[in-house]
Amino acid sequence: MDRIKTPDFSKPVVNGDIEIHFKPLTYTEQNRNNMLQFQDQKMLEALPDAEIDEAEKLRLLTEAFQSLSELTVNAISDSISMIQAGDDIVVDKEHITEYIKNSVNQKFFQKYAKKLKKLKN
Repeated sequence: MDRIKTPDFSKPVVNGDIEIHFKPLTYTEQNRNNMLQFQDQKMLEALPDAEIDEAEKLRLLTEAFQSLSELTVNAISDSISMIQAGDDIVVDKEHITEYIKNSVNQKFFQKYAKKLKKLKN
């Protein structure tokens, strides 16, 4: 019990004048993400042994990876309480998701993922 810590959501990820503030996922959000991820992983495990032609396998594999990518973006946006850029504050989930999808700075995107991983552990 001494090693169990409560994550610190008070420290945002900062990149220039942009601050990303995090929040814990609700049980429903976490459960939904886990179920979708499990379904995609099961499909990926079964795909190599499936008796279908290679073109269909490639199409299903591409769809699965796109789904996992979308799941990652949604998990990150679900974990963000707000984005602050200067005096502007964004709390709308659709706008946050759009920002994450359009985030061209891969290094900054990796900062989000690293912060989320830290918060989970």
